[in-house]
Amino acid sequence: MRYLKKTFEYLFLLEKSKRFFIIFLFLLPVGCVFSWLMPSGNYIRLLMNYDSEPKKFFAIWTFDSNMLEYVLALVFTFVILIFCVSIIISVITRSFRIGVFKLHKPLTDFNDNFQPVFSASITYLFTLIAYKVVITTLLGLWKTIENHYLSLAISIITICIITILAAILTTHISLIVPIMSATGLKLKDAFLKSIQKVGESLVPISTGLWIPVMIKAILGSIIALTEIKYLLLGMDILLNTFLFSYLVVYILIVYYEIERIKREDYTPHYFEKRAKKQLSKD
Repeated sequence: MRYLKKTFEYLFLLEKSKRFFIIFLFLLPVGCVFSWLMPSGNYIRLLMNYDSEPKKFFAIWTFDSNMLEYVLALVFTFVILIFCVSIIISVITRSFRIGVFKLHKPLTDFNDNFQPVFSASITYLFTLIAYKVVITTLLGLWKTIENHYLSLAISIITICIITILAAILTTHISLIVPIMSATGLKLKDAFLKSIQKVGESLVPISTGLWIPVMIKAILGSIIALTEIKYLLLGMDILLNTFLFSYLVVYILIVYYEIERIKREDYTPHYFEKRAKKQLSKD
């Protein structure tokens, strides 16, 4: 929980939440397009409206949405995510190094971290595609089972197992961006180093990484069950934007912590608050 605590500390305590609001607003476009690509509650709706009739591969893949729309959403998400995250990673990294949290020159900031973010995004995209292919194929296969309840039970177990395996893999490669950004390593070397570094602290890193993701998934699924379209869309955008705001800070803080790199972003207000808290305890 140490990394989770330090991430919330960075977002909400340092500079009195100013950093959070700037990061949140800057990543709002990412939250919008991601909500278009992957609306909350897709698998919950699939299981609740489950029927044993076999479905085509792409119907399961897109949750019965239009394939062209799905491809467009994927392209827009990929482009906007790379642009916004590249810039905000530069802003956060600069605050770590020199203690100044502000947008410098957008194009320069974008260029500074384009390669790490692009390389990591390609890696995560292939992970997502592999995850979707396996789940879609298996769900299509289980739908051929004649017993409705057996088919449903196996589908639920399949989604849980594949999701857990994908989460473990994603956790191990979660430090690609900060490693490439800080060291200049190529993707292959950063990939291997990320696996090594995360493997040494898998439980604490996984805890801080996946608790917010699980909370977002649960809240999104609950809201999806209401079937109130605009409420779901609005909450989905807010939850996704908050999650991305958390994750970009989290991976950088984890890297700095495990490499024991000194941060220069702690404000005088933060130290005054800590001192007062310590005095009150004494």
